[in-house]
Amino acid sequence: MKKMIIFSIVIIVTILSMVTSNVTSDQNGFAIGPAQLDVTVPANGSVTTYVYITSYIDGELVVGTENLAFSIEPNTIQITPTDLNRKVEITVHGNASLAAAQYSGKLTFLLHAGNNVAYGVKTGININQEGGSKNESDWIFTDIIEPIQQNLFVILVVAGIVIALTMGIFIGKRTKKTT
Repeated sequence: MKKMIIFSIVIIVTILSMVTSNVTSDQNGFAIGPAQLDVTVPANGSVTTYVYITSYIDGELVVGTENLAFSIEPNTIQITPTDLNRKVEITVHGNASLAAAQYSGKLTFLLHAGNNVAYGVKTGININQEGGSKNESDWIFTDIIEPIQQNLFVILVVAGIVIALTMGIFIGKRTKKTT
């Protein structure tokens, strides 16, 4: 019976140590706000938005994107334990190769310790791009219909000549008498 109690205590302590080691308290790490950003950016331009950082540690945050084809500046942000709602400017650059649309993804703020990520925060971001490349659904118009419209006169003249020649050959064969 004593072995069962000792075994149960070891299991409980092991589980508690696993759970509590992954919990970050308010006085550890850093926090980024707001949780969601919404920006509108021209395809060939950029826009500035702001995040607020509260930090309890020294370090360098690596700023990146997740599921977004847009570039962000700065790539790194220095943080110190004295940061309390520090306003940090983030510049989002448009991507002219993308169609005008709304794109959703995340900004990532990672603090490395050696080769590992010690802390990480993800902030949602919706980027509404204005301008940009053609929409995929517009390819029929821009690649097929537009050139036809621009050359309609030439197409009609060539079609008329082909029809006239074909009719001439057909009529000539019917009227030709066999001897």
